[in-house]
Amino acid sequence: MFLTFLTDNNAMEIAISGIASIFIGIGVNNFTSAETHEKDKALEHTRIALAIQSLEQAKQKISLTVTLLENNRPVEQTSADLKAFIQQLQLNIDYIRFSESIT
Repeated sequence: MFLTFLTDNNAMEIAISGIASIFIGIGVNNFTSAETHEKDKALEHTRIALAIQSLEQAKQKISLTVTLLENNRPVEQTSADLKAFIQQLQLNIDYIRFSESIT
């Protein structure tokens, strides 16, 4: 842009300004692209953390159900726990599918 002060030719000033604008636009685009990439990366880490947390909860429920089965728990109660566990797993699956459809 400062080169425009060194010339008296209006056409040359316009050409220099146009070329400078192109490079400024490229620089801004590259900065925005990097910033967007970092935000996407952070969002992906959050989604993964939530999925892991949900799977940890499912693991705890399985462990509890196994312990209760080993202690001769009534079948009806165990069956209800397993049905609740299946629902939780389905919620996990739905969440992961939804997260994938967003990206």
